Amino acid sequence: MKCLEFERSGFMSAGRYVRRACFGEKSSLPIAAICVVANGVREALASLLLVPVEVRLFEAVIPSIEAWEAILQDALLFHVQGSLNEAAIVLRPRDACTLACAAFGEQMDAERALSPIEHEVIQRLLRSLAGTLTSVCGAPNPAMQHISPMVHQSTRYVTYFELPLEHPVAARIGVALAQDPAPKPHGALGIDDLHNVRIEARACLARSDISAEKILDLRPGDLIPLQPNARSVLTLGKRGFAHGTCGTRDGCYALAIDELAAA
Repeated sequence: MKCLEFERSGFMSAGRYVRRACFGEKSSLPIAAICVVANGVREALASLLLVPVEVRLFEAVIPSIEAWEAILQDALLFHVQGSLNEAAIVLRPRDACTLACAAFGEQMDAERALSPIEHEVIQRLLRSLAGTLTSVCGAPNPAMQHISPMVHQSTRYVTYFELPLEHPVAARIGVALAQDPAPKPHGALGIDDLHNVRIEARACLARSDISAEKILDLRPGDLIPLQPNARSVLTLGKRGFAHGTCGTRDGCYALAIDELAAA
């Protein structure tokens, strides 16, 4: 969805640094859904690594094509087909190596390619994380899960967020979604919320028909005959609300309501 924001770069004007307002793409993925994923990842990794795990989260964004190419370059993707959305768990080579070493209780000395055993460990680790994506893509289909190196598919995904690990290792786990969830309206006004709202009420007391030709000839002082209309419609805004009889009461014009209009 489009949201009002400010350009990243600005300019100096009258001694002040100014950034222009603009409309940018913003993900409508609720932060609460990301929190559910982060908590699930934390618990899953803690049970696999047998140590407490600390996870932070970043708000979901809609990256540009160039950003997607940077995010997915040489990354390992674990594709998850959910009942509501398609997702991919994204691991960059350094993060995959860091997690593989952590699984064996080792520290990574330098970035390197995964060994066949480490690749199998990472695949099993990512498969265990697939179930944590339920809040963002629905129930996963185990038959549609697989791991693969990234092939240029930067237009396949739309929404992206990351979960940085802070303990026991420093690594990042990304989640890419094929569709940004459509925003849903929340909350509603009840009748109690409208009690103090004032609405203009009108009742037509008299009317007449006049030709367009005569309207063009009207001058100050001209008289237009009107026919009294004893029975009138009470209009609230532009909607007829009730039928009634016009008259006077205590020196003021009034309308005695006979019946309410149909809903």
